[in-house]
Amino acid sequence: MTLVGILKMKKITNDKSINENQKYLGLLIDDFLVELKNDSKKNEQKILELCQVGKFLMFFENDCIIEKLCEEPDFILKNKHTRIGLEHQQVIDQDSKAKEGFFENICAHAESKLRQDKDLPNFLANIYFEPHLSRKISDKNKYINEIYRIVKHYILNEVLLENDIIESIHSMNHSQINVNANLAAWWQKDINEEIIRNAIKKKDDKIESYISNTNLPQWLLLVIGGVGESSYIFENKFDLKIETRFEKVFLLEDFYNNLYELK
Repeated sequence: MTLVGILKMKKITNDKSINENQKYLGLLIDDFLVELKNDSKKNEQKILELCQVGKFLMFFENDCIIEKLCEEPDFILKNKHTRIGLEHQQVIDQDSKAKEGFFENICAHAESKLRQDKDLPNFLANIYFEPHLSRKISDKNKYINEIYRIVKHYILNEVLLENDIIESIHSMNHSQINVNANLAAWWQKDINEEIIRNAIKKKDDKIESYISNTNLPQWLLLVIGGVGESSYIFENKFDLKIETRFEKVFLLEDFYNNLYELK
């Protein structure tokens, strides 16, 4: 049965201090995190989901914990009274994400080359690319080689070579060699009714498998508010008619640590 209702945003507050939140987040996720970090590259997406679900559960005053990680749904939660299936959905602008992904990928390849260079110390380099740089696949190897050359020279000499792709580099000492991609300044986008409806529908279409796999009530966590151009912010200026079989739907604004109960 599909449930229909008018979305009235209910903001849930977190009154814990920063130190209390950090300690509680560790209690919620650390045991799972240790295992996932045995293969960080393979489990990168699940690590992100785990951290965001941990932040979500911090709002519930020790009432709900993660029982296990799974797929379809992504998590099983439990509290004093019941167990719950939780599906996680990060809501992003796909066109902007493709742009971010292109530059993140070439930085990852350049990072791999830099790690093989025995002349270099450990460092973290934040690369700021020139605005309007093309994303042609044919330019990919050129960009990787240029990043390697420019970053190596910068780390060893503290001088940014003249070039057409990197606007600036900020670096610092680090435990390993890491290269992060940063794009030009952007306007964050407001999330709207249509985006939320589509995100809920995408998961609602799969809810039969979640119920079949767990025989549990199902919650949906939508996550917005990252730090890239693909992220959305929420201004809480609308009500929304929604159709869903999820018993509860939440919206977590990750960067600003805001949680809204949509249903």
